[in-house]
Amino acid sequence: MRALSVELAAKYADRLIILRRGRIIADGSPVDVLTNDAITRDAKLKTPLIAQLCKHGNKKS
Repeated sequence: MRALSVELAAKYADRLIILRRGRIIADGSPVDVLTNDAITRDAKLKTPLIAQLCKHGNKKS
């Protein structure tokens, strides 16, 4: 599946592979990929709300 919506990918995908200029820059679960600030910044992705909440919840633990 190819998705252009980060929100939909975060909600429905089991695995995300992020490409930039034809190269894989990330491969993993939506939570692992979308809560990684370096990856989202490098890929120029907006972090979905659900990923922001996951990241915030992990900081409290």
